[in-house]
Amino acid sequence: MSRISRGMARVTTTAATALLAAAHAAMAGAQAPTIDSVRVQRVARAAQRDFELRRRANLPLSFDDAYGRCDTRIGRFCYWHDDAPAPRRVDEPRVIVQARQQLLRTLRQAATQSPHDGWITGQRVRYLDDAGLADSAVATARACTGLAWWCDALVGFALHQASQYAGADSAFTRALGEMPDDVRCDWSDLSALLDGPLADRYAHGDCDARQALDARVWWLARPFYSLPANDLRTEHFARLVMATVSQDVASPQGVPWGDDIRELVIRYGWPRWFTRQQPPAGSLAERPILGHDPEPSFTFLPDARLVDSAFTATPGDWWLLDPAARTRYAPRYATAVHDVPVQVARFVRGDSLRIVAAYDLSADSALAHDDLRVALVATPAPDSVFDTVVSPASVTGVLQLTVPRDSLIVGVEALASRERAGARVRLALVPPDTAGRLALSDVLWYAAGEEPPRTLDDAAALATAGDHVARGRPLGLYWEVYGSRESGEPADLSLTIERTGTSWWSRMRQRIGLGGGDTRVALRWHELLLPHEGRVERALGVDISRLDAGVYRVRLEVAAEDGAAAHAVRQLRIEE
Repeated sequence: MSRISRGMARVTTTAATALLAAAHAAMAGAQAPTIDSVRVQRVARAAQRDFELRRRANLPLSFDDAYGRCDTRIGRFCYWHDDAPAPRRVDEPRVIVQARQQLLRTLRQAATQSPHDGWITGQRVRYLDDAGLADSAVATARACTGLAWWCDALVGFALHQASQYAGADSAFTRALGEMPDDVRCDWSDLSALLDGPLADRYAHGDCDARQALDARVWWLARPFYSLPANDLRTEHFARLVMATVSQDVASPQGVPWGDDIRELVIRYGWPRWFTRQQPPAGSLAERPILGHDPEPSFTFLPDARLVDSAFTATPGDWWLLDPAARTRYAPRYATAVHDVPVQVARFVRGDSLRIVAAYDLSADSALAHDDLRVALVATPAPDSVFDTVVSPASVTGVLQLTVPRDSLIVGVEALASRERAGARVRLALVPPDTAGRLALSDVLWYAAGEEPPRTLDDAAALATAGDHVARGRPLGLYWEVYGSRESGEPADLSLTIERTGTSWWSRMRQRIGLGGGDTRVALRWHELLLPHEGRVERALGVDISRLDAGVYRVRLEVAAEDGAAAHAVRQLRIEE
């Protein structure tokens, strides 16, 4: 991701907004300014301006072809997202490093003379982070003695930049609780991140009315439920802090502050390094400055349909690589986030659900390390997450989790910190339909052997990852029946595996033996259902070697003599 200033259009600002007005108050400090404090801040501002002038004058040249690039136009700026590998970061010249050190010394001296000045503290935290001194930035923010909410916001910023997301979340929560109502309203406003129907709905609500929608958006947008905090949310507040400390001061790109810069920061973050663009040969144009954002970045925010119908979601509803995304985020802990081949199935245990997930990460070499952690997560609502984490984990395995019997977002998440690689998949699960007397669990695929598994744990140990199986080996199916009479009862069962996407005439020709490849397996049998601990556990191996490769619909039915019945349906892909 990069951004570049195009032209010098007139700058418009909304200084009357509560955010900017409150930022001035926060950075002025908790006490009324004195003549000395005004003088001290004037000296500090001059030092900040001088540093940015020296930085701009000494930026390394970039030969990236930025001319004509403009995926998104925001005010004076063009922003683009490049699917190509991120350019290698160019080290700063020593003169810039030394100039920043001098600025930090000046700001430290200013803080000693005017310790309650929130502007000075904010600049110190910002430039310590800019220098890569995360621990010093955290210590400086924690020593802040200005307005309480501003100090806590700086702590949140510094902790987020240090990848301490749980601490950052707590600090930002404190800051929101300490803010005046109008400031809290601005800091909670997500309108810059939203588009389409969700943005329209958001625009028609006041701050109180938007709280429930805010919580739902952050819940579904959380990058990894198995991490202790929502780092996308702390990233958003960190961007607001950066927008606050960047207003009305000299910028690295030499462009006066405006609403376009604030929108860029809130939507995409801020550049972490800069280069000066080499103009085309023979051009007399001024060398524009490119700001380089962290790469690669992803889009985690849900769309309106997902917000409204979260419990109908499929893995494809979380598309992280949308090139036209309105907002993007690059987690420090995962420079790649891939899909996880996974099979997830539900089983009833009284008032709870037992979730079984089989995964296979062997195709991703970046995850094959001894620091790999894999988690099975389930979340029924914002601020409620159940998980089981294995660390160190194998690249293939099976996880089980027992959770309340509720509609859930379920996911398998993998992170390898050494390679900064991640993988995840999410889907919605609702409890099995138990409206009738009989009910069925999901069907769980497993690698069939000579002896069928007798229990769920036995079947789970053999479960295969993903929705696909190999054509040349038997398919194992495990399921459970609920609600049968304790004394036992006879029932008819049927299993149909039928290819999808074929015409009615083709299916009929195959069924009556008039040619065509096999597209269907159909089994029927009669047995006694005798439950143990409220369930009947069954497993069956099926020969699918005669079926063509393709996508199939698997339907299992059970029917008792009194008319009680249930069915379960899953999709299966058979591969060569």
